[in-house]
Amino acid sequence: MEPINFIADDKKNIIFREEVRSWLRENLPDNLRGWATRPPPGLFQSWYKKVYQRGWIAPHWPKEYSGTDASVDQQLILQEEFGRAGPQVLSRQALNHIGPIIMKFGTQKQKEFHLPNILSGEI
Repeated sequence: MEPINFIADDKKNIIFREEVRSWLRENLPDNLRGWATRPPPGLFQSWYKKVYQRGWIAPHWPKEYSGTDASVDQQLILQEEFGRAGPQVLSRQALNHIGPIIMKFGTQKQKEFHLPNILSGEI
């Protein structure tokens, strides 16, 4: 069965999608393939760090806060491809809620401490 894509990829997105697929084929450990939910922390932490090192842990975060400021299409491609390959949820609470709240309302000191530590998985 052919997977459903929610966007029609243009040439740039076709290249990006293949980059993501190729990276996942080469880097996603076999014991994490096919998970529909977040695996236990013991299995998951090394994968989180690998995705962080690749720069894809927070594609929706602005570059100012060490995100990639990815386009909406790129964010969808990452979600689709990670969802197909294995664990699709990295850390919704920290990356999608807590981090953006600190970006908007936190003090400079809070941003400097918490945001890099959220991205790296230390917090």
